[in-house]
Amino acid sequence: MPMDPLQTFRVFLEAEKGLSEKTVTAYLGDLEDLARFLGKPWSSILEADLLGYFSSLEGRYRLSSILRKMSAIRSFFRFLYAEHLIQAPLSEAFSGQKMRRILPEIFSVEEVEMLVHAPDPTTKIGARDRAIFSLLYATGIRVSECAHLKIADVQEESLRVRGKGSKERVVPVHGAALSLLDCYLSFRHDEVPWLFLTEREKRIDRITIYRRIRYYAQKLHFGSFSPHTFRHCFASHLLEKGASLRVIQELLGHEDIETVKWYLHLSSDQVKRAFFTFHPRP
Repeated sequence: MPMDPLQTFRVFLEAEKGLSEKTVTAYLGDLEDLARFLGKPWSSILEADLLGYFSSLEGRYRLSSILRKMSAIRSFFRFLYAEHLIQAPLSEAFSGQKMRRILPEIFSVEEVEMLVHAPDPTTKIGARDRAIFSLLYATGIRVSECAHLKIADVQEESLRVRGKGSKERVVPVHGAALSLLDCYLSFRHDEVPWLFLTEREKRIDRITIYRRIRYYAQKLHFGSFSPHTFRHCFASHLLEKGASLRVIQELLGHEDIETVKWYLHLSSDQVKRAFFTFHPRP
């Protein structure tokens, strides 16, 4: 029976690379986290899966931890390719990422709305997915915050959100998102306090939400769309409409405005693409 790829990689790190036990343990922990998040065999993981995972790390880990995770995953997939355990090296998922964090791609308002309205609202799961996608975009809340919402947290025009460190904040919600939420709740005939449930009527988790977003994003050919993409688009679109950084900071639940500035960063490629798309050339 062949050895598990993670255990083979452990031997490689210890025997050939000479890494310390602490470093090896950290690397394997990072890879186990990736495996839990994606929930698929190593051989079937795509570059889009890795980019989606990297995007999900932002807001949950320090930059140093993100870079370590990326280093572990990059080394692991190079190892898998060298050992002929995968057919492609997935090198594009790591290009240019050594010294900077992953930014989700910026999608237009129209593209985000296409994704929000992709699920079928005539089914319970479709209505739930629409409501989740709409709330993520309408409020900019983190996927973990969304997963922990209770029905009692929904107020007339706002949500009560429990963020990092159990800190609560009130986030305004527009009527369109609340209407989609009402549509989903009309399917509910239970007494479970959690707002969003799985098919087995258990509280939904962030990984399930990620997979539902990826399912519809792939159908629309939207690349590496993730829960964090909704949050990034929320902030970017508000800025485009004239909202101040302080307002966006408050809505996102960040204590440091520098973090908000990072959220609103545009890469040179994105700026170039926007210029050639929208510039009114004669």
